[in-house]
Amino acid sequence: MASIYHYTSGSALLGIINNSEFWATDINFLNDHNEHVLGYDTCIKYVETLKNDEADPFFGPWLKSLYQQLINSSRTNVIDRQTYIVSFSKISDSIAHWFSYCEKNQGYCIEFDEDLFLPAPKEDAASEFFTRFEDVNYANFDVFSASLSQVISKDSIVSRMLDAQKAASFIGLDVQDEKNPHTDNFLGGLAADIMRKLMSCLMVSSCSYKNKGFVHEDERRLLLIQNDLTPKNRYQPTATKFREKNGAIYPYASVAFDRSSIKSIIVGPCTDFDFKKSGLQKLLKYHGIDCEVRQSASSLRFT
Repeated sequence: MASIYHYTSGSALLGIINNSEFWATDINFLNDHNEHVLGYDTCIKYVETLKNDEADPFFGPWLKSLYQQLINSSRTNVIDRQTYIVSFSKISDSIAHWFSYCEKNQGYCIEFDEDLFLPAPKEDAASEFFTRFEDVNYANFDVFSASLSQVISKDSIVSRMLDAQKAASFIGLDVQDEKNPHTDNFLGGLAADIMRKLMSCLMVSSCSYKNKGFVHEDERRLLLIQNDLTPKNRYQPTATKFREKNGAIYPYASVAFDRSSIKSIIVGPCTDFDFKKSGLQKLLKYHGIDCEVRQSASSLRFT
């Protein structure tokens, strides 16, 4: 039942509620021009450190080779994959957010229940993206490396290999038998699965790492990441759309949400709260949304 908050303008609020959707922005078009790049560079430095420090006499050479493959193919699999972001905060009624994300006297903060936000997936629906919520890491490398190590470290990789070997033994497959035609298929599938998990881990970590100067945002973001692990020629998913903002063209993707996840709406600092509340309540009633509407507790005065 964790709450997440989205600060927005009145016109954007109207679109969000009327259409039950958000416009997720291409990660390369967010306000921070270092988005993705800072996280990507940090990921690569971490993997290079693992490779250079690896000295295990038995697994070392194989792990070094795997880490190098990861580095070599990471740009295509991480940077070139299409990624879209919807930004939320874990802080409600923040003066800094009213200033940053809302025009004066025109701000709203929507509170959502994160667990109810995304509609239940349809069993037969194929999606170009996988979605997940992730806390933003504000350049805390210790937390960053601890998260990556759960997937990329020697212990986690070797453990996955041993589990796979046990599974092979259970079905009577000797992975050392090079003459068995099923061995190559099994080992190839294992290698592909390991690489896919490593790339996904790098992708998520890269997309949720920001400069510590943004720490006041306390952001939790919804990631939409292209499922295709190796997109060709910077392929644009069919879900990609475009909009204009301040004379520039922005790529985005629509993401539907469940209206029942709305818990409350805070009307930002203003001098006409009762008037705005009345109109907002009629909108919510029209769409069958039962949630609290309240006034910001901030004493901020716009001039």
